[in-house]
Amino acid sequence: MHAKALGSQGLRVSPLGLGCMGLTFGYGPVDRARAVATVERALELGVTFFDTSDHFRRVSPRFKGENLHRNRQLVEPILTIARERGATPAQVALAWILASVPEAVPIPGTTRPGRVEENVGSLDVTLTDSDKRTLDQSFPAGAAAGTRWPSAMMALLEG
Repeated sequence: MHAKALGSQGLRVSPLGLGCMGLTFGYGPVDRARAVATVERALELGVTFFDTSDHFRRVSPRFKGENLHRNRQLVEPILTIARERGATPAQVALAWILASVPEAVPIPGTTRPGRVEENVGSLDVTLTDSDKRTLDQSFPAGAAAGTRWPSAMMALLEG
């Protein structure tokens, strides 16, 4: 797995990271052996970027009620392309991010070694120009229903 620059200070990391919040208390009980196996498998696969920050998906308005229903409908183009490419939807989404924003280092979280393998497999997914256009058109800025953060947090961000 090749390394890529992260920022302007010379730090080089794997092109795909691992979000580790699910390996701690953040999402419920933790199976320590599986958590260790997940990190070990990520290292074996060449992952060198680990994100241990807190995530707020459980409180995000995008994942609640009608917003969740609408946002799930947005996923159809990813599912179609995944079937056509023989990939998983997660691999297509990650491949799209990597193709669209070369300086990005996605950090999908998981608690399972098999999902780490799946995510790293996104590095082998090649999207056609047509695939990229379809995804770009399907997910323009603002396409997701709901704000990313609850209103109190949005107020802090907006100053």
